[in-house]
Amino acid sequence: MNRLQKEFGKETGHSIRVRSVIAIPGWHILEQNGNDHLLVNERTLPMISGWKDNDDYLMDDDLNLLHEHLTQLCKVGST
Repeated sequence: MNRLQKEFGKETGHSIRVRSVIAIPGWHILEQNGNDHLLVNERTLPMISGWKDNDDYLMDDDLNLLHEHLTQLCKVGST
């Protein structure tokens, strides 16, 4: 995740926090104990706005830049 944070920060010009999302269908998740991972199930996935820090949200311009960056990485990796 640190590598992605560095790459995303370089791409956008500001720091981007990268967190993992763990989806566990069928499990009942009572509470979130840490900030490193976001736990979701099939019912809570649509409400993935569970980020506590407003800095974790991406603007459309950042999202488009990161989408293009990841697309290029995938194209290079698949050749």
